[in-house]
Amino acid sequence: MDPLWIGITIIMLVAFIAICVVLSINAHKNRLESGVEALVGKVGTAKTDIDPTGKFYVYGEYWNAETLDEHLKEGDKGKIVEIRSTDEQYLIVEKIN
Repeated sequence: MDPLWIGITIIMLVAFIAICVVLSINAHKNRLESGVEALVGKVGTAKTDIDPTGKFYVYGEYWNAETLDEHLKEGDKGKIVEIRSTDEQYLIVEKIN
């Protein structure tokens, strides 16, 4: 085999391994978000008046929600600030403008 082709093959193999290492390191840097706790900080829409309780829509699901200060009207955008759990989980939301 020609030494030029051996050199090109080695360079391509080293480049491939380097790319795989960089992608692997970047994948491990990203924090995995899963479960209901991942909803904190996300924005959704009030599907009913939330005064102080009502329905909130986020990521394709309807949730029971409560607001602690400013009430949300149907259609208002809100941000999830906390998840609480008694008999069932519900969201604490605040209105965003």
